[in-house]
Amino acid sequence: MFDYVIKREIARILTRAAVFLASALAVAALVLLAVGCSADDRRRDTGVFLMGDGGAESDAAAMADAAAMADAGAVDATTLDADAGEADAGTADTGTPTSVRDVVAAGGTHTCAIRAGAVYCWGGGTGGRSRLAPVLVAGIVGAVELSAGASHTCARRSSGTVVCWNGAGITEVVGLTDAVQVSAGYDYSCARRSSGVVVCWGANGFGQLGDGTTTDRTTPADVSGLVDASDISAGFGTACAVRASGAVVCWGYGIDGTGINRLVPTLIPGLVDASQVSAGSSHVCALRASGSVMCWGSGPIGDGSRFRAAPTAVSDITDAVQVSAGYAHGCARRSSGAVACWGPNEAGHLGDGTVIERLTPVPVRGLDDAAGLSLGVGHSCVVTTDGTILCWGSNGSGELGDGTGMGRLELTSPAW
Repeated sequence: MFDYVIKREIARILTRAAVFLASALAVAALVLLAVGCSADDRRRDTGVFLMGDGGAESDAAAMADAAAMADAGAVDATTLDADAGEADAGTADTGTPTSVRDVVAAGGTHTCAIRAGAVYCWGGGTGGRSRLAPVLVAGIVGAVELSAGASHTCARRSSGTVVCWNGAGITEVVGLTDAVQVSAGYDYSCARRSSGVVVCWGANGFGQLGDGTTTDRTTPADVSGLVDASDISAGFGTACAVRASGAVVCWGYGIDGTGINRLVPTLIPGLVDASQVSAGSSHVCALRASGSVMCWGSGPIGDGSRFRAAPTAVSDITDAVQVSAGYAHGCARRSSGAVACWGPNEAGHLGDGTVIERLTPVPVRGLDDAAGLSLGVGHSCVVTTDGTILCWGSNGSGELGDGTGMGRLELTSPAW
């Protein structure tokens, strides 16, 4: 019996180590693909593809912006603009986030937040190197929304303009003066105009720009036929939008098991009352008007399965007000302020105090006042009703911002 117990424990440890290694390799793949090795990839990392400005800025300007970001320190503990309310994302203002949920954005191995009108980032690649605590991103004024991709971040300003950066300088996306939403994917980004038209720019190998081609774009290109979007989300290689009717369309990498990439928006059957959509690496989730959440694709879907070709209800979620799809996990914010998560959990990013994979939702421990939610690769973050940012999970690159670089199974706050 004793030998059996030892063997069982060894098997358990080896299994956990294998899962951790797989997660580390996934993160490494993200970083390697984002940074690249060829001349074209280096050009992409300096802003030509990711930034949407039509070309990289001068080396001197890039170095100056990167240095400003790297050298800036944290300021006093002024609270976040958490009283902005849940206003419509298109509401104009003078620099206050249009929704509390727009305040924090979790990316591949980094996180950014709007704080007292300024933008701060921490984690992998912030200012060209990892930062364990928040640093000021200099030169961004009037940010009202943030979205973090694998290795870049975009901010929408109250003027309707969008700026993006990835450690090589901040650039303004050309031709955008009426954006009401921005979403940063793996190596591309999309924005929703006030008219409902959606534009995307960046890498396009899977057709994730939705313009009917696989040609990379250095400036925004219209997504084909999409003129009435009410919500958008750019994932790893799949992008999706909710239309005014409540229907959902997606394009890019095929996650439905067919292996077919979609170069233009394609209707997702069975969804007619969606209010929000969130795309991950190989799965997508949509929030319905009823408060239920539907997910499809590969990985734990939240109903006890690991793959669904069509939208399937996540178990026991009937009161959701927001859904977020991370690299491979998902979470839903309930109307009560509680958060429930499901999926792989090797870094503890489900927030249940364990590293056990969950095929159905489990509550994040000690959280009952979430007002916004954002998921990365191996970490998760929320902003609470009083403006506090809380994160948990992987912290090897400093993505939790608590100054330690140590992973957390419990909620922790950035070291401002």
